[in-house]
Amino acid sequence: SPPMPDVRVINLKAEFTPDFVLTHAGGEIEVVEIKSKAIRRLQGSYVYRRRLFIDKFARPQGWTFREIITE
Repeated sequence: SPPMPDVRVINLKAEFTPDFVLTHAGGEIEVVEIKSKAIRRLQGSYVYRRRLFIDKFARPQGWTFREIITE
């Protein structure tokens, strides 16, 4: 079989703004996102943008991320 092509993503921009950023009494920071099942399905890039936010921003800073899915 032929070799896999070299695929690169250049200038990728993804925006994600959480619904709430909570600072608890002990100093812990929790990011909360609230989404309905219907909106989550309609926003195809949401899962990707959420994952980037968690992996590249929240987790390296020691923040916790909570997603609440509503009916």
